[in-house]
Amino acid sequence: MNPKILLADDHKIIRDVLARLITESITDDLSVATNGKEALNKLEQEQFDLLITDLNMPVMDGLELVRNLSNQNIEVKTLVLTMRDDAETIEALMQFKIDGYVLKEGDTEEFKNAVEMILKNEQYFSDEVKPFLK
Repeated sequence: MNPKILLADDHKIIRDVLARLITESITDDLSVATNGKEALNKLEQEQFDLLITDLNMPVMDGLELVRNLSNQNIEVKTLVLTMRDDAETIEALMQFKIDGYVLKEGDTEEFKNAVEMILKNEQYFSDEVKPFLK
């Protein structure tokens, strides 16, 4: 299996490090976006197995991106990778049926584990956000 992954993050160093991690250990079929609008455009044109998105991005943030995916019935597994761990954000995202939520303070093994689980049609949520899940 060679899953097709779209990574959306506005920080170049994060994109570069995650791209290397993904292409070395998960798949070589990776596309990158620098904001939610760019990611949405790619998702409207191509089918991806997984979207990995940050929340805080210019032009269109990750929450708006996820909301647009839901409104447009674009089906893609979604992993949110962010520093935000507040209940309001997590609860807002859960209404759009995301598949995972990982904090950037986690380690690379947790990230890889989350991606692999989601690609196997499972969900993954960092321990720090589990208390906010309903």
